[in-house]
Amino acid sequence: MAGRAWHHYPLQRWAGFAGDQLQPEETAAPWLHYPPGTLLNEIYTDWRWPHVVDEIRHRPLHYPKLWRLAQGKTQKPVRLGTCCSQVMALFLDIHTPKYKDKREVIWDMAVAMNTELLALRAAGCRFMQIEEPTFHFMANTFGKDPDEVRFLVEAFNREVQGLDDVELWIHTCWGNPNMQRVMEDTRSDAR
Repeated sequence: MAGRAWHHYPLQRWAGFAGDQLQPEETAAPWLHYPPGTLLNEIYTDWRWPHVVDEIRHRPLHYPKLWRLAQGKTQKPVRLGTCCSQVMALFLDIHTPKYKDKREVIWDMAVAMNTELLALRAAGCRFMQIEEPTFHFMANTFGKDPDEVRFLVEAFNREVQGLDDVELWIHTCWGNPNMQRVMEDTRSDAR
């Protein structure tokens, strides 16, 4: 429903996460509160998200196997897509002294995803799509903190490090399931 597996697939497989915790009843999205009955309210309140309880480390996501299965069904190149560390981290709560903030969580998740993407590259995949790095949101919101945007760009670059011979597609958008808006005003001069 509305991309749950897209976020949860890595979080359920990497080390450092535990349980799927029910989120608070009220949405806590920093940019907007979504009314009950909307898909975005469901994502923020009804989905169960794991907690960060230890150091985040890569465990195989089996992207190379998934890609080989898909590629074996066609002569055309298959592009494999994955959720990026930045968007997954939006929903995570830290319950360990191993991390002092979300930046450290994002960085370790970027390193873990890079390990998986390099394995995918080694399997022969030369077309990958990375979903929703959040630097475009941060550049337009939250006081337009240039340090935060720089960090997110660095974290994204770490996530795709070593993929120079891979055609990378980066998907960022302002739209959401069922045409719901994440923000009321997405003009660059709005804030």
